[in-house]
Amino acid sequence: KGAWTPEEDQKLIAYLQLHGEGGWRTLPQKAGLKRCGKSCRLRWANYLRPDIQRGEFSPEEDDTIIKLHALNGNKWAAIAACLEGRTDNDIKNYWNTNLKKRLKQKGLNPITHQPINSTDQTDLEPKNPKPVGSSGSARLLNRVASTYAVALNRDLLTEIITRNSTIIASDSQNAGHVDSSTANSTNKMAAESSALTS
Repeated sequence: KGAWTPEEDQKLIAYLQLHGEGGWRTLPQKAGLKRCGKSCRLRWANYLRPDIQRGEFSPEEDDTIIKLHALNGNKWAAIAACLEGRTDNDIKNYWNTNLKKRLKQKGLNPITHQPINSTDQTDLEPKNPKPVGSSGSARLLNRVASTYAVALNRDLLTEIITRNSTIIASDSQNAGHVDSSTANSTNKMAAESSALTS
């Protein structure tokens, strides 16, 4: 819907002061806003909450963010819970624009917080990274695993069907006749086996 207007902010603030936080899905209609519940929740949490602290981060906050990031990774809400008045969005933005660069300048990997070894190629970013998403390698592994599983299942089923067919055939020769239900199930298994192998 675009940028929030001061009138919309006032409606949201007035509603939340009267009714409290929660019920975000129905809040826009009750407050007279033409927004979705998520938009209202994020506007409140990141901009309008009265306890939000704005302005520069202190050196103590910098140290706290770096230490908590080393423990929690990119769990910004968990980090924000330890810094009173700071939102997870502010912390994430501050990390990406300032602290990450500062760690790199100090020779630390911003992901692992370990020293960057100039001879270790795993810590260096490629000069021309390919535009492949992080899920590309996972997708490839899943495809290989699926193909392998299909081939493995096909081989196992073929072996089981062949073994059962041999047992049934030898039993029928010993008995001198073939039961019609046994013959039908044998034919059905053989047809399924050939369908799987093709």
